[in-house]
Amino acid sequence: MEYDEYRFIKDKLLRSGLLISSYDKDQKEIYETLLELSKFLNELEKGKAKKVSNKLKNPKIRKDERIQLSQFGRSFIDFFAEDSSNKI
Repeated sequence: MEYDEYRFIKDKLLRSGLLISSYDKDQKEIYETLLELSKFLNELEKGKAKKVSNKLKNPKIRKDERIQLSQFGRSFIDFFAEDSSNKI
C-alpha cells in the first residue's frame, strides 16, 4: 500500500467517525484558548479586566498524530463481527 492510499483511507475513516485523531483534541484546546484570549482582550479594551483568566493557558501541541478507534468504530466492528458469526 502506498502512502497516498493510506492517507486517503485514514482521512475517510476519520471523517466517518470510525477513528479519532489526537489532533482533534489539540484543535479543540487551541480553539478554547483563542476564545478565552479574545474574551480577555475585549475586557482589557473596556477596562474591565482585572487579571488574566486561569483558563488562559498555553495549548500543548503534539508533533505526532495518534489515531485510535472511536466508540462508534468499536460498535461498527462488533456489529459486523457478530453478524458474520451468526451466519456460520
